[in-house]
Amino acid sequence: MNRKPGSHPPRRFDGRGLAVFLVTLSFIVMLTSGAALFIAPTGRIANDMGWTFLWLSRDTLQSLHVAFSVLFVAFGLAHLVMNARSLIRHLRDRASHRLVVTREAGIALLLTILLIATSILALPPSSVLHDLNHYFRTTYWGDPGPPRGQRNAAQSDAAQGNAATSASQADAAPIEAGARLPADHPPIADDEACSDCHRK
Repeated sequence: MNRKPGSHPPRRFDGRGLAVFLVTLSFIVMLTSGAALFIAPTGRIANDMGWTFLWLSRDTLQSLHVAFSVLFVAFGLAHLVMNARSLIRHLRDRASHRLVVTREAGIALLLTILLIATSILALPPSSVLHDLNHYFRTTYWGDPGPPRGQRNAAQSDAAQGNAATSASQADAAPIEAGARLPADHPPIADDEACSDCHRK
């Protein structure tokens, strides 16, 4: 096929470029959804108060976070495989060309172990982040009470309970002086009162 003078051949599809772009875009979405979920209230409180972040509900943010986490892991692994030689080059001593733990790799490994250990043992800094997340989920947004669907039922139950209590108290109230037992009531002593009808 003849090409015009000065024209360049068509550029081939670059799998590494695709992996880099998808990893980057997935990271941006995960960063946004993760930050929102970090400060989001618990599911019941979020649903009851209609909580949203950038017009997205808590459930939608969770779906986004999970979907892009899978995308990030998949293309992150692809990017790692396609750039394995470059990674090995960073772990290889320039003089002896042997695989060694470089200063940068050692620092990254230590930080990873530190976060894993402090998360398991509930120690700072992981415990501080956990407590801060718990504060936002429960305390910061407050507890709006029972969900809307249950609130009316709870109020109705409370009203019925109050009515029953009032009726019980009314039944237990002393009868006026001079009240007499029904004609068919079993006989009792003059100084006793019937616990059923409260008459003497």
